[in-house]
Amino acid sequence: MGEKRREKNKFLVSTSSAESYVSSSDESIKEVFASDESNDIDISCRFPENTQNEDVLKRGSKNFITPKLVASLDRCQLSVRDSVYIIHAVVEALGHNTEEFIINNSSIHRIRQIKRKESAESIKVAFQNDIPQMILFTGMVSYYQH
Repeated sequence: MGEKRREKNKFLVSTSSAESYVSSSDESIKEVFASDESNDIDISCRFPENTQNEDVLKRGSKNFITPKLVASLDRCQLSVRDSVYIIHAVVEALGHNTEEFIINNSSIHRIRQIKRKESAESIKVAFQNDIPQMILFTGMVSYYQH
């Protein structure tokens, strides 16, 4: 009996600075305090109805990096950090909310790598030679096409 009281006091002291938020569907925690036979200690817990939708931080979801933008950033030899800084400034200058866009170091780096691979594959496909060529060497280089 004394141990239960000490455990309750210990719990109350540890949670006195922060209120306990529990969803209304979680009845097990409510039953723990209701089923105890010593009800001489007043335990007040707050059980709000909807805490899941309050102050949820959302990440940006708009991807606006194009292959042309990646090529221009690569051509100017900008690092990932510099690219993020410039992209953030441009988005702000255009009057958009920067929290809606994907602007961080790791995402920009990953998107740049993906766009580089895509452009390399498209170049390989565009310059694929389907006609076999034969080179004969007889003192001079001459090409034969079949």
